[in-house]
Amino acid sequence: MVQVVNRSIIAASGSYQVSVPIEWARQHYLKGGEIVTLIVNDVIVVLPPHPLDKNRITRALDDAKTMAVVAQNDISPKRPDIAEDI
Repeated sequence: MVQVVNRSIIAASGSYQVSVPIEWARQHYLKGGEIVTLIVNDVIVVLPPHPLDKNRITRALDDAKTMAVVAQNDISPKRPDIAEDI
């Protein structure tokens, strides 16, 4: 499932929080309070706590490149909440 969604950054307890789409959390069987890994550079990658195979990670990162270009250039549909599976 590919999604492009906007989220607000919320200040809380000396840090910032951003919510993840509920569909993504459900797809990875996540519940509130679970720990995920963040990889941070110019973009943030959120990894679920269970292992993903190398091909799935490669595919997801390639999709993220495309989604970032689409989101930054505003060439996405007006309602980008949920796109079809790729």
